[in-house]
Amino acid sequence: MIFLITFDGQSNSFGLHLPFSHRLAPQNPYPAGLDDVVKIVTHVSENANSLGIDSGRIAVGGDSSGGNLAAAAQLRPEMRGKISMLLLLVPVLQAVNLKTIGFKENVEYLHDSMNSPGSINFFLGYLGLESSLYSDFLNNLHTTSEFKQGRFKFLFDQQKFLPKEFIRSEKYKHGKNAIENIGNETTFQNIKDKLLTPTCFPLMASDEELSRFPFTYVMAAGYDLIRDDAIMFAERLKDLDVEVQLSHIPDGFHNALVMFEGPLKTDVGVRTVNDIVKALKRL
Repeated sequence: MIFLITFDGQSNSFGLHLPFSHRLAPQNPYPAGLDDVVKIVTHVSENANSLGIDSGRIAVGGDSSGGNLAAAAQLRPEMRGKISMLLLLVPVLQAVNLKTIGFKENVEYLHDSMNSPGSINFFLGYLGLESSLYSDFLNNLHTTSEFKQGRFKFLFDQQKFLPKEFIRSEKYKHGKNAIENIGNETTFQNIKDKLLTPTCFPLMASDEELSRFPFTYVMAAGYDLIRDDAIMFAERLKDLDVEVQLSHIPDGFHNALVMFEGPLKTDVGVRTVNDIVKALKRL
């Protein structure tokens, strides 16, 4: 899910446009959905006056794959200066290491939800890749030994970008958690262009690209398989002196924000949404 938030040009009221109508995978793989998001943001920005909004107060955000699209949109050159705030909620940001500490700590929870390793098939569909690659991805065989130790390692280095305060397990808190020195050269050569493309996976962006980000609110859920994606991304932005707010919900889970009202209302869902609204008031 991805959303656009625009603030009224004459006051502090805002409008939430939910959801974006963008093409979906696997019928429309990358970059179809991203192209649609860019088109919508461009239209809103360039027609701000007629829409009665302040072009300098446009926020773009989303949860899960929507968080991916929001960050990826900011990385598109034509988006520079159009987005004033990003909200990345439990975002999917990388696929080079699917055995992060967060994955290992949380894989046993909520198996019948989006927290299942089966969700790997969603981004295989988004990338237009065969589902037969699922096992290679799950077992971190989709890259190579050389890649895991090479020049891209700093982009997803958990030793540097995952503070110990976010790790529950003493085993991982004091261990190295080195990525297994294994891989499949043939698979990697066939898919590496997509794995390393920042607009596919924003954590792969260079420091120069990330240094141009606007104020970015990043939410991580403690019991989410991809918890560490959000934390590492926020830490990289912080390292580059980008204004960033990392909101870690220790008892949160993937998509908890949908449980803020109705029969499935939960305390963590309410706290999650309240935190997002509080962050928006900074714009």
